Amino acid sequence: MKKGWILKTAAVVIAAAAAYTIRACMPFHGADKPCDLSSGGNKVEINGRDIWYDVVNPDGEGTPVYVLAGGTALSSDYLESSLMFISESRPLIFWDQRCQGRSEYTRDLKDCDFESYSDDLEALRKYLTPDKDIIVMSHSYGGAAALQYAADHGSSVEGMVFISSVGIKTKLMMSDAYFHIGLPPLDHEKADQWFVDHMEDIFKDSIVDETVSSLFSNTKINYALYMKNDGMDRYDFSEKLKGCDIPALILLGGEKETPITNMKAAETLHECFVRSEICEFPECGHFLFYEAHDAFMEKVDSFFDTLGAA
Repeated sequence: MKKGWILKTAAVVIAAAAAYTIRACMPFHGADKPCDLSSGGNKVEINGRDIWYDVVNPDGEGTPVYVLAGGTALSSDYLESSLMFISESRPLIFWDQRCQGRSEYTRDLKDCDFESYSDDLEALRKYLTPDKDIIVMSHSYGGAAALQYAADHGSSVEGMVFISSVGIKTKLMMSDAYFHIGLPPLDHEKADQWFVDHMEDIFKDSIVDETVSSLFSNTKINYALYMKNDGMDRYDFSEKLKGCDIPALILLGGEKETPITNMKAAETLHECFVRSEICEFPECGHFLFYEAHDAFMEKVDSFFDTLGAA
C-alpha cells in the first residue's frame, strides 16, 4: 500500500515537473504589450499591427537597406552601432517585426510567421521607400524572413546580405543552456527579461570577444515568439529559391558559429543564390559584424559597389 502511494506521488510530481518545463520553455501564447518608443524610433500600423522602425539618413541617394534582426524576436538595437556606416551613402532602416523587439506584442501568435514578416516588410517598403528597390540585410534567424521575402517579393530586391544566417531550410538546434541557467519564469515579461539577462550564457559557445555582451544592454525580446518561430515553425525554400539570381553576400564566422548558421548552412544558401559569394571570418563567432568590424565594413561596402548602389 505504502509503495503504491509512493509510486503514485512520484508520478504526479514527475508529471507536474514535465508540465511546468514544457509551459516554461514552450509558452502556448504571448502577452499583449504596446509598441515601445521609449528609446526613440517611430511606429506605423502595418497589416493590423503597430510596427517599430527607425530610418537613418532618409535622404541618402543609395539603395535603401532594410535590416532584419535575429532571434527571431530580438529588437534590432544590438546591430545598430555596427551597421551605422551603411547610412553614410543610403537610407538605413531598422525595424522590429510584428510581436518582436519594440513592436507591438499580442497574445495570439498564430500569424507571427515568416509569411507575415515578409508581407510586413513589403508594406513597410511601400510606406517608406515606395519608388525604390531595396537591399535586405539579415542576421541569424532573421535570414528565414529574408528568404521568405526573396521568394515572395524578389522583384523588389537589388541585393541581399546574410550575416551568420540560418540555411535554406529548417535545421533545429539543441541547446544545453537550460542546464546551466535554469528554466525561464512563467510570467511573460519576466521570461523576456530572463532571456536578455542570460544572453551571454545562451550564446557563450558562439562568442569570441567577451565584450559582445555589451551589445544587448537595451535589447528587447518576445520569448514566447522566439520559442514558437525557432522551435515549432518550419520553412523550406530550397525549391522556391532554386536558381535565384538576386546577388547575395553570405557572411559567417568560423568554428564558433552556431550549428544552424555554420558553413553547411551557408553552402545551402550559396547553392540556391546563383550570384552569391561566401565569405568566412575564421576568427569570429556568431557576431562577426562586431568582432571583425573593419573587415566586415570593407566586405559589405565592396558588395554594395558591385550592385552599383553606392
